Amino acid sequence: MRPREQALVVVLVGVLAVVGFYYAVYRPRTEEARRLETQLQQLTAERQRLEALVASRPEVERRLQEAQARIAELETKLPSRRDIPVLLVQLEEAVRQSRAKVTLVRPGPLQAPPAPQPQARGGGGQQQAQPEQPAYQSFTVELGAEGDYVALVDFLQRLQNFPRLMVLSDFRMTPITQEGRPPGSFLGLSVRATTYVLPEAGEAPR
Repeated sequence: MRPREQALVVVLVGVLAVVGFYYAVYRPRTEEARRLETQLQQLTAERQRLEALVASRPEVERRLQEAQARIAELETKLPSRRDIPVLLVQLEEAVRQSRAKVTLVRPGPLQAPPAPQPQARGGGGQQQAQPEQPAYQSFTVELGAEGDYVALVDFLQRLQNFPRLMVLSDFRMTPITQEGRPPGSFLGLSVRATTYVLPEAGEAPR
């Protein structure tokens, strides 16, 4: 074999060795290194997330305790079913002490809590668990009064200062014509007061 041919064979063998090393060793090792680097980044991010959760746990527990205390405080202002007759008497007494003339005190029926919404399905078609909602029932009272502006403001302030928690809504105010009074000086007011009723121990909401 001529020297030139021998040189070409040596070069060809060298090229084949380099190509074989690239595909058999270097490329698989590089891909494995990239895969491990990606996993390392994911694990590092997960570790940082868990460390942040651990660090924030005291703050989360503090907020949870504050929320539980706030709920307990609000529940002391909610009547139970057996308290409703007393509540109505107290409410009527409170508004009749105002400067306005009370024209309507009409309680409505107890309303059951709204039905829970259908739960979203997660992966695999399974329904995701949702936190249990308090089974408070609602109770409304339609109220009406007549008087001048100052008297009606006094009426509303007594409702707002009522010791039980009540939500006022559906305000309607209309002028009432009276002989000898300037137009718009005598008004009629209607308002809805809503409270929430605590279920008795062992009582299921209706």
